[in-house]
Amino acid sequence: MAGMYEYNHAGAKIKAMKAKLLQQEDYEHLIRMPSVQEAALYLKNSTCYREALKDLQEDNIHRGHLEILLYRSMAADADKIAHYVSGYEKELFYHIYTDREIEDIKRMLRFLRLGRPLAEMDTETLFRDRRSRVDFEKCLAARTEEELIEGLKATIYYPPLKALLLEKGQLPIFDAEMTLDYYGNLEIIRRLENFKMQAAEGLAMEMFGSRFDYRNILYVYRGRRYYNLPKEILYRYLVPLYYRISKQEIQAMIEAATLEEAVQIADQSFYGKIFDLRRKGRVLAFQRFMRKEWLHLMNAHPFGLASILGYLLLKEIEIRDITVIIEGIRYSVISSMDLTKEIAFPLSRKEGESSGH
Repeated sequence: MAGMYEYNHAGAKIKAMKAKLLQQEDYEHLIRMPSVQEAALYLKNSTCYREALKDLQEDNIHRGHLEILLYRSMAADADKIAHYVSGYEKELFYHIYTDREIEDIKRMLRFLRLGRPLAEMDTETLFRDRRSRVDFEKCLAARTEEELIEGLKATIYYPPLKALLLEKGQLPIFDAEMTLDYYGNLEIIRRLENFKMQAAEGLAMEMFGSRFDYRNILYVYRGRRYYNLPKEILYRYLVPLYYRISKQEIQAMIEAATLEEAVQIADQSFYGKIFDLRRKGRVLAFQRFMRKEWLHLMNAHPFGLASILGYLLLKEIEIRDITVIIEGIRYSVISSMDLTKEIAFPLSRKEGESSGH
């Protein structure tokens, strides 16, 4: 565990918090709920989300608002354990806020694209973390994309978005979102490189390598299939970190003569046994894989940053599962039996562990 903090208090804290994650019986209760209101009441009264949902009005539940409240509970957990991490580890720990910050900017961009000023936006659907360098007061007064970008002046996203605006005359949503994701990932890699120098490089890659591999594979696939992106654009937004799939393999996916040839290259990689790009369930399959990977890391490194980040990833996947269940109940599009196939928690599968413990 070279370079990792081994505080007994941190390990005990994470173990206690992990034990409060939803268990099998919680999922079974949720998927059988006849209405969104009753599902929300169960979460509010019988789970670790009691505090986060204390002000939720069950008779008027908006998915975006509920999701943000759940993510804020994750941020509250992060605040509780942040003081166990310091220096280069704390820098990497705070990557969780980068992801939410990017989602906030995307939401604001999409709202403006509807032709409406941000003053009309429901701000309850924004995460708005206090650590963010985004000037939300200025952004939410924006009536145009240019004014929104000015509110990002103190962030790493300002130079590339400003350049994109000047180059195109307007802000293409696809390019803007790719730029946000790309620079957000570069920021995480910058922090990761410092961690690798100070601690164990192998552990650093175990924690984040598959995330970036998956992002690159899916980006190339979607870029080719849905957007017919030219090669220079595909290369431009590749995240420059490779773990279980090589740079050469990713480049071969870009250079392949046909989409099917590109998919076959992914099939032959390590990730070919994790998910199939041809199938709709690839995102869920990867989340299930990551859930198992992080549980393993948490067991192997119970007192260090891997355990802390692992807990937060488990909670993030859990929030996604809750959102899927709520939407399934709302629209009654799938039965409770089918819902078990749509979540990452191994409710009806044999994965060597049946709960968050």
